[in-house]
Amino acid sequence: MNAARVLLNFFGSGSSTIRFRDLINAYAEVSRFFSEAKADGDEKASIVVEWLPNLWDCIAQAFDGCAEYVGPYMGVEFSSQCRMSLLIAEEMLDGKTSTYSAIRREKVKQLLDSLPDELDQLSLPQELHLYVLRLAREVRVALDEYAITGDFKLDAAFSRLQSQLFVVATHLPNETQQNRFVQFLTDKFIPCMTALSLTITSASEGMNLKSMIAQQIQSSALQTSTSSSPPRIPQLDPWTEQYNSDPESDET
Repeated sequence: MNAARVLLNFFGSGSSTIRFRDLINAYAEVSRFFSEAKADGDEKASIVVEWLPNLWDCIAQAFDGCAEYVGPYMGVEFSSQCRMSLLIAEEMLDGKTSTYSAIRREKVKQLLDSLPDELDQLSLPQELHLYVLRLAREVRVALDEYAITGDFKLDAAFSRLQSQLFVVATHLPNETQQNRFVQFLTDKFIPCMTALSLTITSASEGMNLKSMIAQQIQSSALQTSTSSSPPRIPQLDPWTEQYNSDPESDET
């Protein structure tokens, strides 16, 4: 289920409910993708972008005070043009959103289950350690809510976790820990990615994770040899920042 399909299900079914923040996230994904596609000259994207303000009006109508969930949608602004634009968006996004089958989702769960213990064996800055755990928790929530939000939310959460796992691999203090973590990624992470489009290598090259990580480690070593600055710990985005106030989040 891509972001456009999430919006179609909510606005078109007359019975669907959804977390309001997930509705906003779905709209943001559609808006970002098609604004970029329009800038690249895509004519279909231009049609969708034209109706984004109308879709936002629909979302504003759906807002219900401080309620976490909204729906079913009973507004009058969801026109046939809005529906048509989302059908176009749905078709185009189907080719861009990774698909998470039941088998792949189970592999992701296995990765999440084993990740905390693996991180405990590594010498990491506390901030980076906790940030990776919070991203893992974001992925777990996306898995739990898969029936509602589908692939688009899980794909975004998993991509953020992927990036930080590579950061961990390139900032470990010694070769022993590097080799251990690369082996962990090979055993637990690669099975989650076998049908995904990797940003660094092609899918066929993606299985050679050890070589890919080794090159990143070497590149990182050259960069850090000229600077004593510690690796930058990304700031939590609004989606994950909600867990800052959760007393259990640092215990995971």
